[in-house]
Formats: sequence, structure tokens, C-alpha cells
Amino acid sequence: MTVNLKNDVVLGLDVSTSTIGFSFFNSTGKLLSVGYIELSKIKTPYKKAVEFKKFISKECDNFKLISVLIEAPLLRFSKFSSANTLNKLAAFNGVVSYIMFSLTGLEPQHVHATTARSRVCGRLAKKNVKEQVFKYVRQSEGNISWPLNTKAAFKKQCYDMADAYIIGKFYFANK
Repeated sequence: MTVNLKNDVVLGLDVSTSTIGFSFFNSTGKLLSVGYIELSKIKTPYKKAVEFKKFISKECDNFKLISVLIEAPLLRFSKFSSANTLNKLAAFNGVVSYIMFSLTGLEPQHVHATTARSRVCGRLAKKNVKEQVFKYVRQSEGNISWPLNTKAAFKKQCYDMADAYIIGKFYFANK
């Protein structure tokens, strides 16, 4: 008889076509792992999806997922996004959502970043929101090894990791 020692785990994902941030929490809200998958050098969305599936399949073998939370794609234009960009992001978000459903049987919960941030971090100033979220996560979790660039500054992927943390943590703030 085999005993299943896998713990119940919540997964938070911050999905973009260049980087996917991820966070895993145990059922009491303790952070188990946070990181990112770099996709920027992969040319097509199909190959990006294959790379994500390879990575997440290995991770899913280590855990028993009880919930999957994914940052909802943007619904409106900002000064940084075009209709084409929003369309690509929404399509890729759908592909990642389907991959997660097909691997786990769990329907992902799509959470808007502003909702998750306000519930987890509290009220944030309108300026430099990503920096405020990153600072919040750094202060909340002292043991995260944040990736640095060649100039010993935080890599931009740290923001994806922090957003994935907030999305995953929303599960517990919402209880």
C-alpha cells in the first residue's frame, strides 16, 4: 500500500507571454515556493505553452493542488498596452488556464490584480504600485531569494514573482 505524503497546496500564477510568476502555499497559507518561468526567448505562444506545461507538470507531481488562482488578464487599455497585446495576453491566459484544468481537474479562479492587491496588501498609493507590492512581499517573506541582474539589482521578474505571491495569498485573504 502506497501512502500519499503530498500536502494540499494552493498555486498562484501571474501570466504573461514573456514571464510566468508562480507561488505555492500550503493549506495554512505558508509560502512553500515562489519563482518564475522565463518565456521571452521562446518565439511562438504554442512553444511557450509547451514549456509552461513541462514545468508545471513536474511541480504538480510534487503537490496535491486544492486551488489554482490566476491573475485575470487586463480588461482595458493602459498607456502600455494595445488591443493586439491585450488579445495575445488573454489568449495565452486561456491556454495556461486550460493546461492547469487538464492537469489538475481544478477550474482556475481568475483574480483581478487590483482586487488581490487591496485584499492582501491593503490600500496602496496609485503611483508605483508594482514597487509597493514587491516591497510588501519582501517584508512579509524574509526567506525569498530574489534574482539579481549583473549589476546586483533586482531583476524585473521579481515583480512577476511578487504578483504571483499576491494572487496565491488572495486565496487565504478571501476565506
